[in-house]
Amino acid sequence: TMDILSLPEDILRKIMRTLEIKDRTRLRLTCRAFEQLLASTHAGFFDSGSFSWLGIGAAGAMSAFSLHIGNAKFRRVEDSEVALFPQLIPRLFERIQFRKFKINLIYNPVSLEYIRQLIGSFNVDELEFLVGANFHLETAVKIAADFPQSKYIMELTYMPLEESFGLIPPMERLSISTEAPQMPTRIIIRLLAAHKELRLICRHLLLTAGGWRKVMQ
Repeated sequence: TMDILSLPEDILRKIMRTLEIKDRTRLRLTCRAFEQLLASTHAGFFDSGSFSWLGIGAAGAMSAFSLHIGNAKFRRVEDSEVALFPQLIPRLFERIQFRKFKINLIYNPVSLEYIRQLIGSFNVDELEFLVGANFHLETAVKIAADFPQSKYIMELTYMPLEESFGLIPPMERLSISTEAPQMPTRIIIRLLAAHKELRLICRHLLLTAGGWRKVMQ
C-alpha cells in the first residue's frame, strides 16, 4: 500500500486544501505526522463562518456557544471545552480564508484576547459584527483593527453613547435598531458621511429643519 505521507510536499498541500473541516478534525487524530501536516497547511476558501453566544444559562454559564467553520459546527459545548478552542484551531490549519465571517458579541462572556486567539489565523473578505452594548462595541472595533484588509458590516441593537460613534471604522453597512426616543440630526449626518450604507430602525428620528441648519452651519 502507498504511504500518502511519502508524496511530494506540494502535492500534500494541495490535497489538504480540498479537505472539509470535519475531515481535518478526524485526520489529526490518526497520527502525529498528519497533525503536524494539517497544522502547517492552508485550509482553503469557505463562503461563510461564524461564532456566537446566543444566551446565558444558570450562574452565567454559556448556554448556546456556536462556532461554524466550513461544514463543522460546534454547539452547546461545556465551558471547559470552549476554553480549548483557541488551542484546537492552530492544530487544524495554518490559515483559512472566508468570504464572510460573522461575530455575534451579544451575550459574549469571553475576553478580547480569547477572540483574537480564536480567529487569528483567519483571512476574511467581509467581517460582520452584531453588537448590543458599548463594551462589546469597543471589542468589535479592536477586532476590526486586526483585519485592516477586510470590509466591515455592523448591526447595533442599542443606541451607543454619542462619542462612541466616532470609534466605528468606515462600514460597508451600519445598521442601528433601537428603542431610543430620538436620534439627533447631527449624529445621523455624521453617520451618513462616515459609512457607505446606513440603516436606521428607530421608533423616532429627530430630524428637524432647525437641526439641518445647525448641522450645515
